[in-house]
Amino acid sequence: MRRNEEELRTRITDAFQRVAARFPAYRKQMRTANEVTIREILERYYSDDAINSLRDQLVIDIGRAFEGVKRDGGVTLHETQVLDDYGGEAERIAARKLDFQERWQDLPDELLEAGWPLVFLDSNGFRFHLPAYMIWRLRYPFVPELGSDYLCGMLVGCTSSELWNLGLFDAEQAKTIYRFLKFCVEVETELPDFDADDLEFRESLEKWLALSQGV
Repeated sequence: MRRNEEELRTRITDAFQRVAARFPAYRKQMRTANEVTIREILERYYSDDAINSLRDQLVIDIGRAFEGVKRDGGVTLHETQVLDDYGGEAERIAARKLDFQERWQDLPDELLEAGWPLVFLDSNGFRFHLPAYMIWRLRYPFVPELGSDYLCGMLVGCTSSELWNLGLFDAEQAKTIYRFLKFCVEVETELPDFDADDLEFRESLEKWLALSQGV
């Protein structure tokens, strides 16, 4: 039996049910995780022990690099919905109360399944939520197109945006971001909007690598 297969089966089934319930547009795609579906996912994403080890180690290293990162008053995930709806200050305050988690490690999976909130986060909110989003992506590579393109797009794009000049990430954090992008695009190759040979992607990788080396 494949390593941790029972845990993976539970993760797959729970994710399919949760996403199908929250996102009607994905109900056909996220059909009931029957035996055939589960076996296809196990074979496609978890049959290579070397890739599994890379993924597991990256999860550990992201956790270490971002340990202790606080939101520091940054925009919350529920608050992004208000911003998207052009809501007022009172609505934003009410929404922020729904996001009571002080540690990014405590953010529930269901809040991370959609990637669009990343667009509305300010710098502190982005830094706080980023490790949770990256780990979610590594744990759920089989969930289609919900957050992955947004996440990688933000990480590639921020190297040429105002965020880059704010000094949000230290060298260790930059190294995990660099490794995360390489893993998603070059190892798993599951993101159709990203090409490992794309000039923008390569230039962004070089910037993350340079930051990780203290350059």
